[in-house]
Amino acid sequence: MKALIVGCGKQGEKHLSGYRANGINDIAVTDVNPEALDGFAAKTQVAALAYSEAFDCGATMASICTPTSTHAETIGKCIDRGIHFLCEKPLATDYQQAASLHEMAEAAKTVGMVGYTYRYAQSFELAKKVLGTGQEGQPGHCLGNLTNAIFRIGGRGNHAVWKHLKSSDGGAINEMLVHMLDLAHWLLGPLHEVELIDSQLTLAERVVGGKAVGCDAEDWVVLKCRTGCAVPVLIQADFTTPSFSQYVEINGSNGSFWGSITNNHNTTLTLLEAAEGYQKGINQFSFTPENLYKKIIESFLVAQQTGGKINKSPLQDSLRLMQWLEALQPS
Repeated sequence: MKALIVGCGKQGEKHLSGYRANGINDIAVTDVNPEALDGFAAKTQVAALAYSEAFDCGATMASICTPTSTHAETIGKCIDRGIHFLCEKPLATDYQQAASLHEMAEAAKTVGMVGYTYRYAQSFELAKKVLGTGQEGQPGHCLGNLTNAIFRIGGRGNHAVWKHLKSSDGGAINEMLVHMLDLAHWLLGPLHEVELIDSQLTLAERVVGGKAVGCDAEDWVVLKCRTGCAVPVLIQADFTTPSFSQYVEINGSNGSFWGSITNNHNTTLTLLEAAEGYQKGINQFSFTPENLYKKIIESFLVAQQTGGKINKSPLQDSLRLMQWLEALQPS
């Protein structure tokens, strides 16, 4: 097996660590920026290939870690050559483009996957187990009938200018909210009545890399939606929180689940009555730090080995997500 990493930024390094952690060392990297390509290759000791020749290097799989606007072209190159692909979120710039890519991949029997990191966090893998058949408000293993849920994520976003510009697909919706929207969909089932409550640009100027820059993409958003059984869900995301903050709270008739991707607070399951091996009262969980990209790449390999039959983040999920994102974009 040979892997190709397209894009020499921060995400490219994370994907590289995931491949190596899974014992894959035949890896090449490419980028349209020769300077970035040479720097990445020298730092990581992988083969550097010009973009024009990279897709013919014999790679069997590729990680696409480039701006959203380039995803369609890059995925198209992978599909044409039978290269399975793992793409950074979101899949495409709009729903129609995403649907076309899905159809192309299906026709070519190419496995496609989108790297939604939060699906692999131990806290939320536990949440998936806890919910069990309790998804969409039905009586579940532990929480009983779901009553409401809150998904929150916030951070500064001050390490890259593009995150705050509409022209580069930046903003709190595409960069932050998308993760929680996907997580809500994964944990609670298909969402309905997705509605943007508030979208604002609160910091029109911020300091990035020691320089003051003007911003035009939204940095504060709130939306509401419902599960298939009308359970209300609130999702909030921003680029205004001084330090990274993220959590999920899911409440039901028999208790509550609280969890986060960070280790600032323990994940807890609080039950009114004991259920499914968990005690009445507060059940606390702590997890040791792990390389989430090791798990993502491992899942990508399983998807390839099963011809896409086992795929933790299939393209179909991203199609629905693209519909919501398109509808949520501020006018």
